[in-house]
Amino acid sequence: MKLLNKILLAVNFDEQAKEVIETGRKLHESFHSHIILLHVLPERLNKQYIGELVKKVAQNNLENLKHQLIDKDVEDVETIIQYGSVFDKTIDIAEGNAVNAILMGAGGDNVSDVNYIGTSVEKVMRKTDIPVWVVRKEPTKIQRILCPVDFSEPSKRALTNAITMAESLGAELIVLSVFEPEYSYSRWIKADLENENKKAYQAFLEQYDQFLKNFAFRDLIWKKLIAQGVIDEQIVQNVKDHQTDLLIMGTTGRTGLGRLLIGSVTEKVIHKVECSVITTKSKSLLDFQFEITMSELAKHHNNGLEALSNKDYQMALTHFKLAHDVDKFHIPTLVRLYETYNLMGKKSKTQQYKTATIKVLEYLWDEQMAQKMLDYYSISKEDYV
Repeated sequence: MKLLNKILLAVNFDEQAKEVIETGRKLHESFHSHIILLHVLPERLNKQYIGELVKKVAQNNLENLKHQLIDKDVEDVETIIQYGSVFDKTIDIAEGNAVNAILMGAGGDNVSDVNYIGTSVEKVMRKTDIPVWVVRKEPTKIQRILCPVDFSEPSKRALTNAITMAESLGAELIVLSVFEPEYSYSRWIKADLENENKKAYQAFLEQYDQFLKNFAFRDLIWKKLIAQGVIDEQIVQNVKDHQTDLLIMGTTGRTGLGRLLIGSVTEKVIHKVECSVITTKSKSLLDFQFEITMSELAKHHNNGLEALSNKDYQMALTHFKLAHDVDKFHIPTLVRLYETYNLMGKKSKTQQYKTATIKVLEYLWDEQMAQKMLDYYSISKEDYV
């Protein structure tokens, strides 16, 4: 299963398109993603004769971009042309095709202003729950990713994505959290505020440590940073100080009126940083369902093994059954169920799982390999029914 299954590249035929295309190519290289190239034409052209001519030119340009990708070993590409507003059609196509991410150039004519975000790009970021990757000038290689966290669900989702992105791209990950003290210009309450800020800062440090315990950084090169001050200003400063190539931020994603908001901090930051930015709302950039399933399987199987080693057979059965619910064909779990029931002296259950193990092995493997697996687990086909 692909972690980044589909990506939508919304392109105009300008200098920014080159960066969007190159970013898409890099993602395909790492995740083997299906790429959709989208170009949106103004609605007014749809009712004019010249519109057909413009559409043909656009189709040729899209095909050229497609072949540029194909020439660089990106084999899974399709092209789409639509009439309408850029942000509406981008969202329609993205949601209709269940893409994992939307890649867009910063937009507008102010390409010389690295902080500029075009109106269409900003509207897409506001309106959709699909992660949006605002591509600015891309480095040859993404070497450093920064992910600010505030311990909320959106930042938890962002960090989960950032960890996997860093692993897949071979990049260093910087996790940043900003403590914003309370300020007062009144000398009468300044002393009290200092004491309160000290307590709040200590609580912040403890919460940060607790938050990070939920993540497995494995062999990733990463560092934990703490800053104090105005949150958006500190994020922007750390992006600059650490020469960040990619910023991944979680942001609010509510229904109704709140759906129009992308978070005040996020909105301020994306207008001030010079690197590319990914914003995630209620949806993840990457599809972690397979990883989540495997994690659940491993957790219950390992807990079962621990209980079995302590001769707590009932607890072992509980965990092995939970692992079996995750994957009915997981041979190690079937074997442990067989062994546990055997140790408990429950003959009918022992036979049931012995039979299940043999049947699954014979179904999944050829006869020779199945026998090798049975020998490995010291399971005899004697009394097999």
